[in-house]
Amino acid sequence: MAAPSFTTDDEIRFESGQNGNSDLDDSTIEEFRERAAGIIFSVLAEVYDPEELKVSNTNFEDSPAHLYLKDIEIRLASGMLMLVIYADKDDEDAITAAAFRKKSAMKDLKEIAERRKRLFGNDWEEFTTREGGGVGKIFAAKGVDDDGAILDQSIDQKY
Repeated sequence: MAAPSFTTDDEIRFESGQNGNSDLDDSTIEEFRERAAGIIFSVLAEVYDPEELKVSNTNFEDSPAHLYLKDIEIRLASGMLMLVIYADKDDEDAITAAAFRKKSAMKDLKEIAERRKRLFGNDWEEFTTREGGGVGKIFAAKGVDDDGAILDQSIDQKY
């Protein structure tokens, strides 16, 4: 079962500049959206009560946290997708833009994991956090630096 998502495939297609690309099928976009959602929820589950961060929760739907996580998911999914699309095209500007999207999304997730950024509902109260957990270790174990970049991996793994 895929992780719940904060965005749509159409938003990721648009953000990655692939609206007119008929060679890119919807299932590919969905795959990248689900991968991004999985990464996000793996971080959130260590920090917050996952039941509170469901779109069906009226305190979460369209809240500052929801909109922020939607933005992270769009950047992460579109960045990963663009890196795959442009990997063989020798388009350094597109690759740089894609890497920046992914890196900025990962940096935001790292800040959530380290509790340097907090998520608030429509009532402007922070969602219930989990005790302990050493959440900063999520990124240390994965080799992510302070800027959100993945360390010690080949370019294929890095992006």
